[in-house]
Amino acid sequence: MEAIARYDFNSTADDELSLRCSTWRTPIAHDWYYGCITRADAEKLLLNQHEGAFLIRVSECYLGDFSLSVKCGGGVQHYKVLRDPIGKYYLWVVKYKSLNELVEYLIVHKLGHFPWSGAT
Repeated sequence: MEAIARYDFNSTADDELSLRCSTWRTPIAHDWYYGCITRADAEKLLLNQHEGAFLIRVSECYLGDFSLSVKCGGGVQHYKVLRDPIGKYYLWVVKYKSLNELVEYLIVHKLGHFPWSGAT
């Protein structure tokens, strides 16, 4: 998989790559990252999956941000992945140095039972 950066990005963690606009990179593929798919496509992909199945996608509404889509309660919930001013990722309170760390936490703590509310 190859990618071209559309925007500058300064990494904030060891497992991220800094990118400059128009810089070619070959990113490490993750089975949970689906890139630029729509909310509706995420729902189609997840509806027949097990409770707690999830994916990360590029946000349709917020350019340069990510959304978490997760199979929950017979449907699919969507959450905006937030970033603080120093670049840490979070969904509610706990912050992580990278998107990978956030996903690792979600995997370990069973996605199907979210302690927060407010799907995007």
